[in-house]
Amino acid sequence: MAGEDWIELKFRLADGTDIGPINYNQSMIVSSLKEKIISQSSKASDNIHKTVNDVKLINAGKYLTTIGHLLNSDSPLVNFLE
Repeated sequence: MAGEDWIELKFRLADGTDIGPINYNQSMIVSSLKEKIISQSSKASDNIHKTVNDVKLINAGKYLTTIGHLLNSDSPLVNFLE
């Protein structure tokens, strides 16, 4: 992973199931991250999320926009990376 900027993320689903921690490239688009969460959550439990629009990612009380990159998120997540 040298030369790349990675971030470790962990997710908690509404039913209390955890996914991760998993390393993601900080240039990943949030919608791609949501797709990965949907595929992982279907393995972990009864998946109630079927599309990226069903998934809401919240960091520090703010929603991550689907069209943005993880690095461009206006949240402490970005401050943590710097």
